[in-house]
Amino acid sequence: MSSNNGSSPPLQTRLRTRGFKYETVLRCPLTQSPLRLDGDVLVSVDDPNQRYHFETGLLQLCQPQLCTELETISAERRIKLQNKGWAAPDIESFRRLPQTGIPGWPLGYWQRRASGTAELWRIIEAARREADQLPIGPMGIALDLSDGMGWLGYGLDASGYITVVVSEDAGSDYGLGVFPYSRYLRVQASITNPPLSPQAFDLVVFSYSLESCASPQEALENASRLVKPAGHLIVMSDRTDEQATSVNAHQTETTLRKLGLNAWQQRIGAMGSRWSRTMKNLLGQAPDMPPMVIGRRPKP
Repeated sequence: MSSNNGSSPPLQTRLRTRGFKYETVLRCPLTQSPLRLDGDVLVSVDDPNQRYHFETGLLQLCQPQLCTELETISAERRIKLQNKGWAAPDIESFRRLPQTGIPGWPLGYWQRRASGTAELWRIIEAARREADQLPIGPMGIALDLSDGMGWLGYGLDASGYITVVVSEDAGSDYGLGVFPYSRYLRVQASITNPPLSPQAFDLVVFSYSLESCASPQEALENASRLVKPAGHLIVMSDRTDEQATSVNAHQTETTLRKLGLNAWQQRIGAMGSRWSRTMKNLLGQAPDMPPMVIGRRPKP
């Protein structure tokens, strides 16, 4: 895997942000035990033979066999997207995503993601107001289960969340390696069964990734265990390509309810001022996207 990181900071530095220790929410994918720092690696507390390294700025929190499989999948995806003519973002274009798209990508692709992100921000701001939090300030701990680049994680981090981004694609062209100079923690691991602490996150988001899971039901079950009381689990989805399974919003909502979360669907509205959004929605000019599905764990 290619690297565009330049010099690499010490592991302990990469695992600290704003007074938070990332290892407190990480788990060994084999033993599910906590991890501790040992020099420049993370080691399972229950089995010191299980050791996890940073590779070009990404924490590889998976067993060697799975890491090899994920590298192969990342390489195949890179070739597929290159053959389609989908340009790879540079750092500056990454920073402007999703409202400013990338040349060569399908018409409407980034516009739909911009609309979905705007709707997500309305949900987040409503949660901030309900919790009597300041307009600018710490928002808690967020997890982005990403379909690739982790651009949503960048936005969550900038908005006040301490953020972990998990993706199976670690590539430097279209995966987590695209934007190396990130404050949030980037982890290459399974998004179906992410090795993270139960009830550790205020916000868990599937950002267009649930449709790529072999078992969406299992992925939702595992993700729901990561949500704190009063925290949110949000599924963002889009129209899918020929190799993906479409997310059924009603089925997802039903699953979240069975998992003990209060759940509902939220239509993706048009962007703009409140008046402009209302008129566009009435005129049928809202984005052609599946509704967002939101689950909230009840307070104890």
